[in-house]
Amino acid sequence: MRLRTPSMSKAIDLVLSQVVPFALAAITTFATAGILGTADRGRLALILSTGGLIGAIGFLSLHVGIVHATVRGDRTATRRGWLVGAGIAAGVLVVGVIGGLFIPPAADASTLYGRNTVIFASIGGALVLFNLVVLRTRQGLGASRTFRNAWFIQSAVFPLAGLPVAVITHDPYAVAVCWFVALIASTLYAAFRRMPDAASGDAVHVPTRSIVATALASHVAVLGQQLLFRGDIVVLGFFVSAQQLGIYSVAAPIAGMIWVFSEALSLLAFDTGGKVQTPEETRARRRRLVAVNAIVGGIGAVIVALLSWLLIPWLLPEYVDAIPLILILLPGVVVQGYARITLSSVLTSGDRRAPLWIGIGSALLSVVYIPLSALLGIVGAAIASSIIYALQSVLVAIVVRRSRNQRSEQLA
Repeated sequence: MRLRTPSMSKAIDLVLSQVVPFALAAITTFATAGILGTADRGRLALILSTGGLIGAIGFLSLHVGIVHATVRGDRTATRRGWLVGAGIAAGVLVVGVIGGLFIPPAADASTLYGRNTVIFASIGGALVLFNLVVLRTRQGLGASRTFRNAWFIQSAVFPLAGLPVAVITHDPYAVAVCWFVALIASTLYAAFRRMPDAASGDAVHVPTRSIVATALASHVAVLGQQLLFRGDIVVLGFFVSAQQLGIYSVAAPIAGMIWVFSEALSLLAFDTGGKVQTPEETRARRRRLVAVNAIVGGIGAVIVALLSWLLIPWLLPEYVDAIPLILILLPGVVVQGYARITLSSVLTSGDRRAPLWIGIGSALLSVVYIPLSALLGIVGAAIASSIIYALQSVLVAIVVRRSRNQRSEQLA
């Protein structure tokens, strides 16, 4: 039997859905770094990272349960899953804003996690949460172009609105409001686009409880991933100054540019087009994607390192201390591409145990951020990141291999 390969147009759509947003995000990072200065850039980064982590934790990977239910023939799964997501987002918003109001205004002068940061991060977290549910559902059901366009909208609106606001106000909180606007615009676009039918045959009803249960089983793995990706800045907020956090907030996304291609390939691994794949098809596809990522990631790391060394002293002299951080981060970033692709592929298989163990292990690994950040500051966070990324890839490889061997023994 010939293995089904993804269409070239879909692959291009998914790559573009990452390339343009990453390019716009890089422009936003560099521009806000230059306009706001290191301290206010650090405050803005803390709002974005904390809000992003809240949303990534709270969205519960509902798209996984929705996609599985839709593939089985449930034509109401999307609507019901989105309602669950909206309810969770509303809860995050209420709890975060009310909790923030109890923090004394004077705390903003003594800690990075003052009233304004908590309230703004909570608003952003609620918006990110629902945005992830909507966009990931669209992508998982094969609407890669809608997913791409929604990311374009979000990525373009933020700098188009945020950079003029930064120039006028020099206020990180005003810039964060522009991020909120971008998230809302992206979500509305994706939510109201017509979806092609992904299910065939007689309609079935999958209970909302089952949709959530399926999602939660996969979400443990995603949760571990997000703690690895976003935990560094969130943890650093407790141990370093706003200026130091601003420097790190420039280094991390520069090194993370390598993930442009890795993330596109991981989305391609998850995209089933609403169809069920055999284990053999899934493994063959994953091997191809991992091989491509290793080649492109290695070349990309060399390019990023050279450009950082040449351009940062010229364009952002206040951030020259970011250069060694970038060099520390790059090896782990390249290796971690394997974990992204493999985990995304595993999520399409319906295997609940492998994502569970990967998530638990990843969450435990993320604890390393705390002692190294406390002892060595931003250098410690960079070292911790690279170590954690590499160890997570090893963890994913071990768990996936054991899971495959167990299934083979059961079939024997």
